[in-house]
Amino acid sequence: MGPWHVGLIVLLVGIGACGGAGDVTVLEAESMLSVSIPGTAGGRTTTDTDPPRVTRLFDVTGDWNAVSVAIADAAQAAGWTIESVNCVGTGNDVIARKNVDGTWLLLESGAGTRGAGIIVSIASAQRPPKAFQATGSCPRALESAAQES
Repeated sequence: MGPWHVGLIVLLVGIGACGGAGDVTVLEAESMLSVSIPGTAGGRTTTDTDPPRVTRLFDVTGDWNAVSVAIADAAQAAGWTIESVNCVGTGNDVIARKNVDGTWLLLESGAGTRGAGIIVSIASAQRPPKAFQATGSCPRALESAAQES
């Protein structure tokens, strides 16, 4: 391998490292990560760079079904398009997408008997949201909140 190959590899690694840091900065700026969710306490936040994502975890102090509705309402207010809700016996998930400066972000959130959480990441599939879909036995209030625009 010639010296220019080594230089090119170093340059590409450096660009990749900077891109990851930039991605995290974009994610940390997302308003969904600082929203107050009624029925929760805490709000511990962690940031990962590989892959870039920011996670915020809460304790649920009230009814977790109501917390799920509050998350869906907050996502809608922050400009996210909810593409699905998945409801099982011990929790509800809300999945949404948002385009920020040409990049699709993915919001994965949920609330249940063990707490609540919000994860914001760069969507691996860079595409608009799919048509809304609900699976499981979702509370009517959650489906309504998820479909509001």
